[in-house]
Amino acid sequence: MFVAASRCLALSAVAFALGSCAQLQDLLAQLPKPTANVVGVNFQDLSTEALTLGFDVDVQNPFSAALPLGKLDFSLASADTPFVTGLVDAAQSIPAKSNGLVKLPVTIKFKELLGTLQHVKPGQVVPYVAKFNLGVDAPGVGPMNLPLEKSGSVPVPTVPNVELAGMKIGQLSLKKASCELAFKVTNTNEFPFDLKNLGYDLKLSGAQIAKASVLSTQAFEPNQAQEIRIPLEFAPSDLGLAVFNILKGDASDYKIAGLLDLDTPFGKLQTPYQREGKAAFWR
Repeated sequence: MFVAASRCLALSAVAFALGSCAQLQDLLAQLPKPTANVVGVNFQDLSTEALTLGFDVDVQNPFSAALPLGKLDFSLASADTPFVTGLVDAAQSIPAKSNGLVKLPVTIKFKELLGTLQHVKPGQVVPYVAKFNLGVDAPGVGPMNLPLEKSGSVPVPTVPNVELAGMKIGQLSLKKASCELAFKVTNTNEFPFDLKNLGYDLKLSGAQIAKASVLSTQAFEPNQAQEIRIPLEFAPSDLGLAVFNILKGDASDYKIAGLLDLDTPFGKLQTPYQREGKAAFWR
């Protein structure tokens, strides 16, 4: 009879503990919880080598005490393949009954991205899904994690193709050469851009002809080619008789190099370019 009573007491204790646990879980479920959301994504430091994505995470603190933030781990993936991961310390606290902004810069190196995502080629736009896990120390509750997610796309920019399509020769004498350069610019990317500035250093058969920078407002759609005409005047006598003889011919080998200033949907991009080939002259 004593054993039966003991068993009854034990079962009663277990039932009480389970009931208390359930009540505690119900109580915790009713407590306010902190939340986090990605409220902004901005593009920074765009180049043909890398891009930094700036994620703005808004954290809401419903408690009457400050909410300390802990570790923030993140992963960016495309087609379920992660191409950049990391872990940072948020190292800040959200005031009581308030919200705060956590800024997370994520740098994407295109060489590493292309090495991981074998199906991606330079010039493409890559969709991504960013997943975050923010650790917080909730007052009266303890450590907890706030998962959040954001999708978007990033470019893998490649250098537009610039070539000297030809050169129109107008007036030609030792003292003055009036020419018109015809540059062909091709957007080799899957995203549009506005060409703002074309800097060039032009050499014909090894002789430097001109070095200048030309402002432009031309808009290029993806994979579109356009011609840019640039007037040019100089004195061949200042460059030597060889240049004068080159201009009297029908064509010449050329080399060009310079900088392109572009406005893209992902921010401003300045990139060097170079090209060599053979250009025809016409009159």
